[in-house]
Amino acid sequence: MIDRAATAVLAAFEAAEKNRLPSVDCYRAGVDAWRDAHPDHSATYAGTQAVAIILDAKAKLRTDD
Repeated sequence: MIDRAATAVLAAFEAAEKNRLPSVDCYRAGVDAWRDAHPDHSATYAGTQAVAIILDAKAKLRTDD
């Protein structure tokens, strides 16, 4: 099951990458998007979920290259 925030997490991460922000800021944008969708979640949980979504998407992209 894909969380409704996953699309927002990836969009925020990719927008930050496009703006050539440092990696930490790209991941932070993804975490912020998760927290926007789930304000009741802790920062730690939001970080875990957002980073897992980003890494999963990026790993799939790299295996196709």
